[in-house]
Amino acid sequence: VTIEGDYKTYASLGFDGSHVNRGFCPNCGSQMFTFVDEIPGQLFIKAGGMEDTSWLSVDTTCWTSTARDWCPSDLRTAEFEKNPGL
Repeated sequence: VTIEGDYKTYASLGFDGSHVNRGFCPNCGSQMFTFVDEIPGQLFIKAGGMEDTSWLSVDTTCWTSTARDWCPSDLRTAEFEKNPGL
């Protein structure tokens, strides 16, 4: 993955004590990606910010424990109450 253009990161501790880094647009604040120091080589891309999502397919749903009633589960995906054991 190549990230072009300006972005800023915000670092915080995850619920499990991991070091979470969130990349966001410095102009509008939209989240673009997340990476966790303890999971090298893994980048979580926020697909909602992409112009073309036609190639995307969702295979995993995380944090179902905090899902709202108006956002039903997609039973075709693997589900995790919090983060999967990566």
